[in-house]
Amino acid sequence: MDPANKEARWLMAASWDRLMMRMDRPQWYGTQFVRKAASDPWSLGDVDASVTDAERASYFVPPLAEMRKHIEEMNRADPPK
Repeated sequence: MDPANKEARWLMAASWDRLMMRMDRPQWYGTQFVRKAASDPWSLGDVDASVTDAERASYFVPPLAEMRKHIEEMNRADPPK
């Protein structure tokens, strides 16, 4: 895999996060948003606190603070029903 390929690196992080969540474990990079029911707001779900924003950046994933702001925007645009 080309380490300079931004899309491929992000996809690798997102795939890993999805696998971790599927195994009921915290995601590492914070790429997966969850909404258990239409009446619930979007959330980031559990994230492994040992993974740093610098590690996220190496996979072209924004910092967790930025991801949380994005989720707030999603909930304003598509509020729980």
